[in-house]
Amino acid sequence: MTVMLGNVSETKQSRRIRVTLIIVLVFIVGGAILFQNQLLHHLGSSSSENQKPLMASHIPSNHNTKVAMIRKREGDFYLVSYDVQADNKFVAVEYTPLDLIITELMYDEKGNLWMKRKGEWSRLNEELKVQDSGAGFEKNNEKKYSFKVLEENGKYRGSVKQSSQSVWEQDFEQKPVSTVPLDEGRELWIVLFDNFNTTIMKSS
Repeated sequence: MTVMLGNVSETKQSRRIRVTLIIVLVFIVGGAILFQNQLLHHLGSSSSENQKPLMASHIPSNHNTKVAMIRKREGDFYLVSYDVQADNKFVAVEYTPLDLIITELMYDEKGNLWMKRKGEWSRLNEELKVQDSGAGFEKNNEKKYSFKVLEENGKYRGSVKQSSQSVWEQDFEQKPVSTVPLDEGRELWIVLFDNFNTTIMKSS
Protein backbone atom coordinates (compact mmCIF):
# COMPACT_ATOMS: atom_id res chain seq x y z
CA MET A 1 0.00 0.00 0.00
CA THR A 2 2.84 2.33 0.74
CA VAL A 3 4.24 1.70 -2.72
CA MET A 4 0.87 2.40 -4.32
CA LEU A 5 0.48 5.64 -2.43
CA GLY A 6 4.00 6.52 -3.44
CA ASN A 7 3.10 5.93 -7.12
CA VAL A 8 -0.03 8.06 -6.82
CA SER A 9 1.99 10.88 -5.25
CA GLU A 10 4.54 10.70 -8.09
CA THR A 11 1.76 10.78 -10.70
CA LYS A 12 0.22 13.93 -9.22
CA GLN A 13 3.62 15.57 -9.05
CA SER A 14 4.34 14.73 -12.70
CA ARG A 15 0.95 16.09 -13.70
CA ARG A 16 1.63 19.35 -11.91
CA ILE A 17 4.96 19.62 -13.71
CA ARG A 18 3.32 18.95 -17.08
CA VAL A 19 0.61 21.56 -16.42
CA THR A 20 3.24 24.09 -15.37
CA LEU A 21 5.28 23.41 -18.51
CA ILE A 22 2.19 23.78 -20.69
CA ILE A 23 1.33 27.13 -19.11
CA VAL A 24 4.89 28.35 -19.58
CA LEU A 25 4.89 27.25 -23.23
CA VAL A 26 1.55 28.98 -23.84
CA PHE A 27 2.97 32.25 -22.51
CA ILE A 28 6.14 31.86 -24.58
CA VAL A 29 4.24 31.11 -27.80
CA GLY A 30 1.71 33.87 -27.12
CA GLY A 31 4.50 36.37 -26.47
CA ALA A 32 6.29 35.33 -29.66
CA ILE A 33 3.12 35.76 -31.72
CA LEU A 34 2.47 39.18 -30.18
CA PHE A 35 6.05 40.28 -30.87
CA GLN A 36 5.80 39.04 -34.47
CA ASN A 37 2.53 40.90 -35.04
CA GLN A 38 4.00 44.11 -33.64
CA LEU A 39 7.10 43.68 -35.80
CA LEU A 40 5.03 43.08 -38.94
CA HIS A 41 2.87 46.11 -38.13
CA HIS A 42 5.98 48.25 -37.70
CA LEU A 43 7.50 47.01 -40.94
CA GLY A 44 4.23 47.52 -42.78
CA SER A 45 3.95 51.08 -41.54
CA SER A 46 7.52 51.98 -42.46
CA SER A 47 7.72 50.28 -45.86
CA SER A 48 6.47 52.00 -49.00
CA GLU A 49 3.42 49.70 -49.32
CA ASN A 50 1.25 52.30 -47.56
CA GLN A 51 2.66 55.27 -49.45
CA LYS A 52 0.17 58.07 -50.07
CA PRO A 53 0.23 60.31 -53.16
CA LEU A 54 2.26 63.49 -52.65
CA MET A 55 3.27 66.38 -54.88
CA ALA A 56 5.19 69.66 -54.77
CA SER A 57 6.10 72.39 -57.26
CA HIS A 58 8.64 75.18 -57.55
CA ILE A 59 8.12 78.11 -59.93
CA PRO A 60 11.37 80.03 -60.50
CA SER A 61 11.47 83.27 -62.44
CA ASN A 62 12.50 82.88 -66.08
CA HIS A 63 12.90 79.13 -65.72
CA ASN A 64 10.72 76.09 -66.20
CA THR A 65 8.58 74.95 -63.32
CA LYS A 66 9.79 71.98 -61.30
CA VAL A 67 7.36 69.34 -60.09
CA ALA A 68 8.07 66.34 -57.89
CA MET A 69 5.53 63.67 -57.11
CA ILE A 70 5.06 60.10 -55.98
CA ARG A 71 4.17 57.78 -58.84
CA LYS A 72 2.91 54.20 -58.70
CA ARG A 73 3.83 51.65 -61.35
CA GLU A 74 2.89 47.97 -61.17
CA GLY A 75 2.60 48.07 -57.39
CA ASP A 76 5.91 49.88 -56.83
CA PHE A 77 6.32 53.50 -55.76
CA TYR A 78 8.75 56.04 -57.18
CA LEU A 79 9.71 59.61 -56.47
CA VAL A 80 9.88 61.39 -59.83
CA SER A 81 11.06 64.91 -60.65
CA TYR A 82 9.75 66.70 -63.74
CA ASP A 83 10.65 69.75 -65.77
CA VAL A 84 7.48 71.44 -67.04
CA GLN A 85 8.09 72.96 -70.45
CA ALA A 86 6.28 75.90 -72.01
CA ASP A 87 3.67 73.72 -73.70
CA ASN A 88 2.86 72.09 -70.33
CA LYS A 89 4.74 68.98 -71.34
CA PHE A 90 6.08 67.11 -68.32
CA VAL A 91 9.58 65.81 -68.97
CA ALA A 92 10.87 63.33 -66.38
CA VAL A 93 14.29 64.41 -65.17
CA GLU A 94 15.04 61.79 -62.53
CA TYR A 95 13.34 59.04 -60.55
CA THR A 96 14.15 56.77 -57.65
CA PRO A 97 12.29 53.79 -56.14
CA LEU A 98 10.98 54.14 -52.60
CA ASP A 99 11.74 51.75 -49.78
CA LEU A 100 10.32 53.90 -46.98
CA ILE A 101 7.20 56.02 -46.68
CA ILE A 102 7.54 59.72 -47.49
CA THR A 103 5.07 61.72 -45.41
CA GLU A 104 5.76 65.21 -46.80
CA LEU A 105 7.31 66.64 -49.95
CA MET A 106 8.28 70.28 -50.43
CA TYR A 107 10.53 72.68 -52.33
CA ASP A 108 12.26 75.47 -50.45
CA GLU A 109 12.58 79.01 -51.78
CA LYS A 110 15.86 78.15 -53.52
CA GLY A 111 14.30 75.26 -55.41
CA ASN A 112 15.80 72.49 -53.30
CA LEU A 113 13.56 69.46 -52.88
CA TRP A 114 12.96 68.17 -49.37
CA MET A 115 11.24 65.04 -48.15
CA LYS A 116 10.11 64.00 -44.70
CA ARG A 117 10.55 60.39 -43.56
CA LYS A 118 10.26 59.02 -40.03
CA GLY A 119 9.72 62.54 -38.75
CA GLU A 120 12.97 63.91 -40.23
CA TRP A 121 13.48 66.25 -43.16
CA SER A 122 16.17 65.47 -45.73
CA ARG A 123 17.36 67.57 -48.65
CA LEU A 124 17.69 65.80 -51.99
CA ASN A 125 20.10 66.54 -54.80
CA GLU A 126 19.21 66.57 -58.49
CA GLU A 127 19.62 62.79 -58.61
CA LEU A 128 17.03 62.53 -55.80
CA LYS A 129 19.62 61.18 -53.39
CA VAL A 130 19.76 62.37 -49.78
CA GLN A 131 22.26 65.21 -49.58
CA ASP A 132 21.94 66.18 -45.94
CA SER A 133 19.59 66.15 -43.00
CA GLY A 134 17.40 69.17 -42.46
CA ALA A 135 16.74 69.21 -38.76
CA GLY A 136 16.54 72.98 -38.98
CA PHE A 137 14.37 73.03 -42.07
CA GLU A 138 11.25 75.10 -41.64
CA LYS A 139 8.28 75.60 -43.91
CA ASN A 140 9.23 79.14 -44.80
CA ASN A 141 7.31 78.96 -48.06
CA GLU A 142 3.86 78.29 -46.66
CA LYS A 143 1.07 77.93 -49.19
CA LYS A 144 -0.82 81.11 -49.94
CA TYR A 145 -3.87 79.18 -51.04
CA SER A 146 -6.26 76.64 -49.56
CA PHE A 147 -7.44 73.41 -51.16
CA LYS A 148 -10.64 71.68 -50.07
CA VAL A 149 -12.44 68.56 -51.20
CA LEU A 150 -16.10 67.77 -50.57
CA GLU A 151 -17.75 64.44 -51.40
CA GLU A 152 -21.38 64.46 -52.55
CA ASN A 153 -23.46 61.94 -54.50
CA GLY A 154 -20.45 59.82 -55.34
CA LYS A 155 -18.52 62.76 -56.79
CA TYR A 156 -15.78 64.97 -55.41
CA ARG A 157 -15.79 68.74 -55.62
CA GLY A 158 -12.34 70.26 -55.37
CA SER A 159 -11.85 73.97 -54.86
CA VAL A 160 -8.92 76.33 -54.45
CA LYS A 161 -9.15 79.70 -52.77
CA GLN A 162 -6.57 82.45 -52.41
CA SER A 163 -7.14 85.39 -50.08
CA SER A 164 -10.78 84.24 -49.73
CA GLN A 165 -11.20 84.49 -53.51
CA SER A 166 -12.10 81.44 -55.58
CA VAL A 167 -9.33 80.38 -57.98
CA TRP A 168 -11.02 77.30 -59.42
CA GLU A 169 -13.73 74.80 -58.55
CA GLN A 170 -14.35 71.48 -60.28
CA ASP A 171 -16.21 68.18 -59.90
CA PHE A 172 -14.21 64.97 -60.25
CA GLU A 173 -15.05 61.28 -60.49
CA GLN A 174 -11.85 60.44 -58.63
CA LYS A 175 -10.84 61.82 -55.25
CA PRO A 176 -8.29 64.66 -55.50
CA VAL A 177 -5.77 64.77 -52.67
CA SER A 178 -3.40 67.55 -53.69
CA THR A 179 -2.96 70.41 -56.14
CA VAL A 180 -0.08 72.78 -56.89
CA PRO A 181 0.29 75.72 -59.29
CA LEU A 182 2.37 75.47 -62.46
CA ASP A 183 2.91 79.15 -63.25
CA GLU A 184 3.54 82.42 -61.45
CA GLY A 185 0.11 83.76 -62.33
CA ARG A 186 -1.44 80.60 -60.88
CA GLU A 187 -3.59 80.09 -63.93
CA LEU A 188 -2.54 76.48 -64.44
CA TRP A 189 -2.70 73.81 -61.75
CA ILE A 190 -1.93 70.12 -61.60
CA VAL A 191 -4.28 67.95 -59.54
CA LEU A 192 -3.18 64.67 -57.97
CA PHE A 193 -5.74 61.98 -57.17
CA ASP A 194 -5.74 59.23 -54.57
CA ASN A 195 -5.05 56.63 -57.29
CA PHE A 196 -1.89 58.58 -58.31
CA ASN A 197 -3.43 59.86 -61.56
CA THR A 198 -3.15 63.56 -62.46
CA THR A 199 -4.94 66.18 -64.52
CA ILE A 200 -4.32 69.83 -65.44
CA MET A 201 -6.76 72.54 -64.34
CA LYS A 202 -7.20 76.14 -65.48
CA SER A 203 -8.23 78.80 -63.02
CA SER A 204 -11.68 80.24 -63.55
